[in-house]
Amino acid sequence: MHNLNDFALTADHPGVNTDGSPFSPEPDCSQEPSVRLTEPADVVCMVPHLLGFQPEDSIVVMACVRLRLVLTARIPLDMADNPVDLARTLGLLDRRVPDAGWLVVGYGSDLLRVSAALAQVTQLLDESRVINCQQVDAGRHWEHGYPERARCIVPEHSTAVTEAVIAGMVVAPDREALRERIAPPKGWAARRARERVECAREEVMTMGTADRAICCDAILDRAAVDMDTLSDDDLTLLGVLMHQPVTRDIALKRLDHERRWPNLALWQRVVRAMPVADQGPVLAVLGIACWVAGEGALQVICLERGKELAPNDRLLALLAKSTALALPPQLWFQVLDHLDESV
Repeated sequence: MHNLNDFALTADHPGVNTDGSPFSPEPDCSQEPSVRLTEPADVVCMVPHLLGFQPEDSIVVMACVRLRLVLTARIPLDMADNPVDLARTLGLLDRRVPDAGWLVVGYGSDLLRVSAALAQVTQLLDESRVINCQQVDAGRHWEHGYPERARCIVPEHSTAVTEAVIAGMVVAPDREALRERIAPPKGWAARRARERVECAREEVMTMGTADRAICCDAILDRAAVDMDTLSDDDLTLLGVLMHQPVTRDIALKRLDHERRWPNLALWQRVVRAMPVADQGPVLAVLGIACWVAGEGALQVICLERGKELAPNDRLLALLAKSTALALPPQLWFQVLDHLDESV
């Protein structure tokens, strides 16, 4: 077991409300929380906080450069069944952080399958660069290859978890809970949402390009002052405007670092206000907002659902590339410098 003393993980993740509602009060993002790992148990306890949910049937890899965490990625356990895909994915991550040391954690009840996947991952990453490799099942963890040393996972005993909770790093019980944050209206609410979309489309069709831009700016200005003043009609109109390249560009240019958490909350509300058939372009905007905020798990879910609804959306294609390459949020601001209607 490698010594984990003095590994400091910096988490750019002040907190996200699981219901997608506005932040009240807005978290202080001026200081990024720092969580220090001192034992292998800290690594296992921190993974759900870093991902935003409790992983299952997964391999989680964390890249550390100069004793600081710079990347966390979850790989479905199924990917280990296809060595070519696994090698390609890990290769992309490795090229992103070529000087990194790696922490690796495997999850799943099929212990032999998880163990074999961990062996593949550590070999592909180069065992000499793997700082620590653990396996988790049924509330217990052990160093890979030594199940007889299994110990119970007790998050309450981890100082790192306490620091993460104080920093607002919220954990959803699973990925399905994250999907619910962007679930479309159902039942009677879905019918009402479709009616609002039709009314919004008629209104947008009467506007010229300049009027659409003014309308989009006005709604976003109100949201920046007090998001609670936006009605379902406002949210729906904003969602319909995202089907227009010019107004979507206006919204994208507002996805800045300083207001990343309110922006994330706003676009979750817009997505939830739209019937499922009209969510695609809005999911693309929310996915970019997730990228800017470092909300990787929700970013992937937006991408998965968005590609089903709008497979030819260019913004979703851009988001897919950024996700596959694990690109840092800072690169979005370089994209903004060249943003035009062709996005």
